[in-house]
Amino acid sequence: MPPKKKKGKKKKKGKKEYDPPVYQIPTYDDPEVVTPRVDLVIRNGAVNIPDDVMTMRVNMMITATVAAVAKEISKFHQGAISNIIICKDHFEPTEALNSAATL
Repeated sequence: MPPKKKKGKKKKKGKKEYDPPVYQIPTYDDPEVVTPRVDLVIRNGAVNIPDDVMTMRVNMMITATVAAVAKEISKFHQGAISNIIICKDHFEPTEALNSAATL
């Protein structure tokens, strides 16, 4: 049996130095703060009452969907209504907005 070779001592590796990033890392902007908000005025289209009795005001982010507006209306009525049809400017059921569309 041949004699075993002795292993040499392991060299200590120096600390790795990292290069600075090639590009600037942008600062984080919270979407809740920087996303524009819109004030919605929601009226009942079936009843023409001139004062604010049948008017609801909601402040939402501009990225909210029409379905989220319908959910806010339902929450305002404590879940008593469903199958909400939302139209823009005037009520015409054939011109209802798509529930996936954003504001």
